[in-house]
Amino acid sequence: MILARELAPSSDAESIARGVEDAWDTEAFIDACRSSGLAARPVSGKPAKLFKETKAECFLLETVSGEWRVARRLDEKTLALLAEDETQRAERVEVGDLKDRLTGRVFEVTPPEPGRAAAGGDAQPDKPREWFWGVIREYRASFVYIAIAGLVINTLALAMPLFIMNVYDRVFPNQAFATLWVLAFGVMAAIGFELVLKLARAGLIDAIGKRVDYRISTRLFEKILNAPLLARREPTGAYISRFNEFNFVRDFFTSATVSSIVDIGFIIIFFGVIALIAGWLVLVPISGFLAVLGLGFILQQLNTKVIEDARANDSARHTMLFETVAALESVKTLGAERSLTRRWRGHVKSGAETNERLRRLTSFGMSASAMVQQLITVGLVVGGAYLFAAAQLSLGAIIAVVMLSSRALAPVGTMALLITRGRQAFSSLNALDRLMELPSEAQARAVSRPVTQARLELREASVRFEGADRDVLHDVTLKIEPGERVGVIGRVGSGKTTLCRLLGGLYPPDAGGYHIDGLDVRQYNVRDVRKSIRLVAANPELFSGTVRENLTLGDASVPNERLMQAAKLSGLLDFLAEGEAGFELDIGERGERLSSGQRRILALARAFVHPFRTLILDEPTANLDNWTEGQLVKRLSQAIAPDQTLIVATHRQPVLELVDRLIVLDNGKVMMDGPRDDVIARLQGRRDQEAAGQAAEADEAKSAGRSRRKAASGKTKAKTAKSGDDASESEETQSGSGSGRRGGRRTA
Repeated sequence: MILARELAPSSDAESIARGVEDAWDTEAFIDACRSSGLAARPVSGKPAKLFKETKAECFLLETVSGEWRVARRLDEKTLALLAEDETQRAERVEVGDLKDRLTGRVFEVTPPEPGRAAAGGDAQPDKPREWFWGVIREYRASFVYIAIAGLVINTLALAMPLFIMNVYDRVFPNQAFATLWVLAFGVMAAIGFELVLKLARAGLIDAIGKRVDYRISTRLFEKILNAPLLARREPTGAYISRFNEFNFVRDFFTSATVSSIVDIGFIIIFFGVIALIAGWLVLVPISGFLAVLGLGFILQQLNTKVIEDARANDSARHTMLFETVAALESVKTLGAERSLTRRWRGHVKSGAETNERLRRLTSFGMSASAMVQQLITVGLVVGGAYLFAAAQLSLGAIIAVVMLSSRALAPVGTMALLITRGRQAFSSLNALDRLMELPSEAQARAVSRPVTQARLELREASVRFEGADRDVLHDVTLKIEPGERVGVIGRVGSGKTTLCRLLGGLYPPDAGGYHIDGLDVRQYNVRDVRKSIRLVAANPELFSGTVRENLTLGDASVPNERLMQAAKLSGLLDFLAEGEAGFELDIGERGERLSSGQRRILALARAFVHPFRTLILDEPTANLDNWTEGQLVKRLSQAIAPDQTLIVATHRQPVLELVDRLIVLDNGKVMMDGPRDDVIARLQGRRDQEAAGQAAEADEAKSAGRSRRKAASGKTKAKTAKSGDDASESEETQSGSGSGRRGGRRTA
């Protein structure tokens, strides 16, 4: 708090302080400072020398009593120990007097660069991949130690081949056992020292890996948290896949792979010794090394497409798994198990085939490298035999050269694998780059300032989702004064939820402006906006844990009195009182042990835990029964203070009793805005007109139907009469002709 006040007054000091659970964990403290744009690093040394050498103006000191004090430099010999309370005077101390008061743990803290404090230390880096290489560079001194250890280890590795050569060439012919024991003790000492160095190097690599994992994993997680909601371009499973890819990157740069890479760099030492011993015979291992190197690069090119296919398949599989587990109830009710299983089998089959191709290429590379090593051994023995026959090389030298070659090419045997893993690591780094390139909600121009009145104003504001062909909100202009009770109604898809998210600071306007207390919302820190303007979403999300943990999600230091008050105002106590667990009730994953109505009440109680200026409720009673809805409306009417603003998006008539003003949305536009009763009357009048119009249309349709039926009936009668006449005429004709025939027969 004091550091933020002294060095970054525009930052959100409270959020920074809450970000450090273990307040004086070194990595957590450095990370909390970075979130404010401050730069902190531990320093050590005697106070007189320490404060003279460093140029920092501010320090964090641990005293022998266990307290941490913030000190500001006055001059080279004097510091001012600052107090938590701004009204208290700072303690002026001489640097020499601090020797017996400090434990030795000291952090120097430097102020942020321009524009970084307000952005929460999350400004976009000037250089590509600075988020990764910047952290790696902080441990460059440790990597230098690793390289030095590698140099010594590879130098000590020469002891065994040289020991064998001297034993064969000098000890055996001369029976010099005293020399043998001297050489043996020397090589055993080298082996022991090599073991110690390898263990120290492995421990240092593991320590670097742990710290890099902490720093970068935290930074990736913060990037996801600080990215705007509308900036998410990939499904949730893809983000989970990204974190898995970071594990691969971390293992490549901070694991035994580093040792192998360092060892490859010192192959020149072994080649030089082989050249000194065997002359031109060194060309055999050099040619093998070049062959393996070329093979590795060829495999790397072949692996490129396979690696990209594997990444895409992993992302799709993670996405499907996450969606299926999250919607397991819907899967069972719809009977979709078989269709989802078929899709899953398709993903698994595709992934297995891709991984098989990758393993086949990797296995081929390792097998080919092993074959090259064996051929090198054969070549050295054959070439050494000719040199031995020419008395240019001894038997011990041949054995030493073979051993040196095997030791030199041991890391080369994994070179094809290293190149493949390196390609995967850099490909994963590219994928993580896309994640780190997401914009941040924090604005460089933003300043941490409280929202005093929460006077909200939209000026022709529009919101459009990425890929959409029309605005979700279009040219919305409205003004909400402090203390107003505003209702928002409209058909499904009219933009009610988007308007709530816009006013709550979750969505920025794509066009137009959003002003709070006369200032553009971009001049505020987003945390300050959401601290004063509380939004309870239509589908509130809960987290695994207890009721208390969900209520105190934003601040674990909330007193019990405030929790009780929030639970009482929201009605949460009504169902907590039914069991013995109370606030320690385990609600399960995403609150699955609660009903939908109970989850909504818990989310509402979470909004009441902290004071606010404006409360925005999106469908607050959607899953409540009539009695609970009535009780909630009654409690809300009593809980909202006269100077607090209430905005409710709803389709329920009882909830509208809370509001005095009503806004009607349709297709993202404000169609009506005015006093509640007037708007309802206008809507009722419009409905009456529509009903009258529909009734008139129905009457006209009925009249037209009757006319058509009458006309059809007349036509039917006419046809019937005509048919009767035709039948009579036919009968008469037939009767006349019959009489004539009978008369003719009689005459005959």
